[in-house]
Amino acid sequence: MYPVCTHRAPNCRLVRAGEARRSAVALDVMASGTPIVGKTGGADVAFVGASWPLARFEASRKQITLRLSILGLRYALGPEDVTRLEVWGSIPFFRQGIRIRHVNPDLPRRIIFWSLGGAQKLLDEIRQTGFVPAARTGDTRVGVPVRLLTVVVGILLWNAAFALTAPLSSTTDRLTTG
Repeated sequence: MYPVCTHRAPNCRLVRAGEARRSAVALDVMASGTPIVGKTGGADVAFVGASWPLARFEASRKQITLRLSILGLRYALGPEDVTRLEVWGSIPFFRQGIRIRHVNPDLPRRIIFWSLGGAQKLLDEIRQTGFVPAARTGDTRVGVPVRLLTVVVGILLWNAAFALTAPLSSTTDRLTTG
């Protein structure tokens, strides 16, 4: 009998280190034989940050899932949605995560998962599940790549310039006419 899985996926069992294929890393396996990876950590999705342990990452051959438990958000990506999985981090060995580059226009562009342990190790475990990004690298989104903050600041500066010049022109007109 196999022990119960730690990530609570239905119909799964734990593959012991000696049984794992291509590596000594033990992966959870569903009853169908599909290996899956499950990690708890933190995530940065668009402008939302969820610190550890508020995010749950799972990967199988057919899908990558990221859940932000406190907000009730769930993002699921198939191989046809993902162009690349890469190590991403601002501070090496301290804050490294997995960045999911995808072409799904319904999902936020920035999806990063952080966990304890190495990001490269997690990438290797994802590869062991058989998940292979299959999307083309071209971005299918339409629109102008401008941040909203830049537009707001530009409008404020434009209006401020007119607001500052309006009182000056009316006072100089009175001085010249009178």
